[in-house]
Amino acid sequence: MTIFYLVKIPLTTKENFRKVIVKPVIKNKTIINVKFEKILIGKKDTYGIKNHCDNYKKIEICKLDQLINISNSSCIPRIINSLNSSCTLTNGQHIQKIEELKPGTILLNGFEGIIDIDGIQKNLSGTQLINFHNSTLKINNQSYINYDLVPLPAFPAVLQPAPIEKNRIELLSLEALKEFHIDNIRRINLLKTAAISNSIFSLGAIAITAISLTIFRKFWRKNQNNALEITHMSPANIDLSKLKDHSKDENTYININNIPYF
Repeated sequence: MTIFYLVKIPLTTKENFRKVIVKPVIKNKTIINVKFEKILIGKKDTYGIKNHCDNYKKIEICKLDQLINISNSSCIPRIINSLNSSCTLTNGQHIQKIEELKPGTILLNGFEGIIDIDGIQKNLSGTQLINFHNSTLKINNQSYINYDLVPLPAFPAVLQPAPIEKNRIELLSLEALKEFHIDNIRRINLLKTAAISNSIFSLGAIAITAISLTIFRKFWRKNQNNALEITHMSPANIDLSKLKDHSKDENTYININNIPYF
């Protein structure tokens, strides 16, 4: 029998795209009118992401209905490819001058001031992208921290009192219980096999003993019958006239007085 599994696989393109975050830069209090904050750049086409895409570990998959093709736009795609562009400008008063894009990444847009990194101060002016790691960044009394949390290893105790154990309960895992159950079944089967073997051996011994006794009894009876056979003899002819009659003989008397003394 053959089993077939039907798995629904979404249809994807063979090309991998590069994801870029687009942030307008303040210049003379104006910015470029950016419609999409995140775009996908391929070999030929450029797409703007209008909705949130699905993330699978470190892979981001976007559906076609979540994208808009902006390859023919005269602004962002041409700027990325270092070509002459034609963009629409707008007022940049609503743009944040300090924006944390992600932990460890700060965008300073048209910023002028002093920043402090682990006690070291620097004076910055203009648009800056700051990446920091295992450090503390202070900007306008606002702290930004990015540290890797490393768990400390457990050290053995120098002095640790050992409690007096009265009762110890051993808890078995699921695998141990399963093996214990299988081992019990195996032992029970062995005991059943041994009991059946002993029963068969006992019945065989009893049968052999009974057959031996029966054969011995038959031979014994046969020998007894042979020993008790009687030989029949015919009666002999006796002549009664030749028998002597002792009743007519004279009695012999003994005189006690003639017996000598001893």
